[in-house]
Amino acid sequence: MGVRDRRAHPSGRLVVLPRPRREGGLHADVGPARERVHGCCGRGDEAGGACGGEGGVRLIDIEIDVFDQVARAVSAVSPDAYVTSRYVLKPPSFPCVVLIETSNLSDERRADSSGKEKASRLRWQAQVFSNSEQHGKRECKQIMGTVCDAMNMAGFARVVCRQVDNSADPTITRMVAEFTATADSALRVYRR
Repeated sequence: MGVRDRRAHPSGRLVVLPRPRREGGLHADVGPARERVHGCCGRGDEAGGACGGEGGVRLIDIEIDVFDQVARAVSAVSPDAYVTSRYVLKPPSFPCVVLIETSNLSDERRADSSGKEKASRLRWQAQVFSNSEQHGKRECKQIMGTVCDAMNMAGFARVVCRQVDNSADPTITRMVAEFTATADSALRVYRR
């Protein structure tokens, strides 16, 4: 299956994510040309998205696609940004963007008797850190704006965006945003 070219439905509700290029990812967390390995079956899936373990639950997984799309958008605006998909207590470099899929729940409203997962309700969290003394808030807002735009293009709706105290180091400015969407087994993403 090749790259999907259709980015957004005219209504803005449906988005088909482009497949990441196989020549490599942006950061060590993405990994160059690595196969997808899912927790439910431990196997890779070239077609992407839903893995099919024998007798197991089908997991709709678009995490790598979403992370790659957002990381590329952030890197275009802030080439020095450190972008990761793992929580960091103290960022190794600044600015730092942490993108985490916090939940991937089966959407029971779309279930049928086949036992296969038809849709998943996804929730993502983005955290932006800046250590700039004079322009930390501005830098965080600029990068968070890019993250919000990229998540919007990926079909997600922003639930909240706020500045929070960074208890680990008060000199670091930190913003947090959360996004939700529903993805179906064909990897289409809906804002509801």
